[in-house]
Amino acid sequence: MPREMPSIPVVKAQDPLMHGDPVDSLIADIRAQVQAGKNCVVVDMGDVRWLNSKGLGALMSGLTSCRNAGGDMAIARANEKVMSLLMIAQVEKIFDTYDTVEEAIAELREWRAKMTEQDPD
Repeated sequence: MPREMPSIPVVKAQDPLMHGDPVDSLIADIRAQVQAGKNCVVVDMGDVRWLNSKGLGALMSGLTSCRNAGGDMAIARANEKVMSLLMIAQVEKIFDTYDTVEEAIAELREWRAKMTEQDPD
């Protein structure tokens, strides 16, 4: 009997993703999802106009949390400035980025389904 796939949560990043509460909240929100058993997470960056190294560190922390739990993380709706920073920091290939939240969810579902087929319980 096929297993039901858990939903893919969407964590909304706050602007500016540079210090304090927006950074701390993003890390905490992703970790809370992972601790709740949701190891695949979409980070919606639609409201983020800019981020710095602390914001980038929060994204890296989230990705690490998801991958350590056997999942993955995707970034959705990042603007040109954010994408430029990812390129400058040479991490754009580490993150899967999508134009819409819906695309990100669909890709993570497909990835998770493939991983489940490879490693059935």
